[in-house]
Amino acid sequence: MKRTGKIARLPRPLREELNQRLHNGEPGVDLIRWLNRLPEVQAILNEHFHGAPIKPQNLSAWNTGGYLDWLTIQELIATARAFAAATGQLAALEAELAICLPPELYSPISGNLDPRPDFNPNPAKSS
Repeated sequence: MKRTGKIARLPRPLREELNQRLHNGEPGVDLIRWLNRLPEVQAILNEHFHGAPIKPQNLSAWNTGGYLDWLTIQELIATARAFAAATGQLAALEAELAICLPPELYSPISGNLDPRPDFNPNPAKSS
């Protein structure tokens, strides 16, 4: 399902940073303020949403949609990394993933299973 909301329309690197900040527990009010001040966000809001700013309900919708998708991808990456490390089959794993996964899921894995090797998708649990 393609997302079309205010946050979903942001560039991927910006969504990635937002997701990481959410994961780190940054308060929503600070995130909304940060996003609405960015020129690239303002341009997208002007183009697609008549300049209406990102509001708490937009972030709430992202938390239950796009952010959860991101967490799932992070878990997949962590699982793939663990599998490849345990089996020594990185090349075979990457070939299989390239066939099975859509590009938006495969690209973070290709060449480097996880750019954040310390990532823990569930910060309540220790690594």
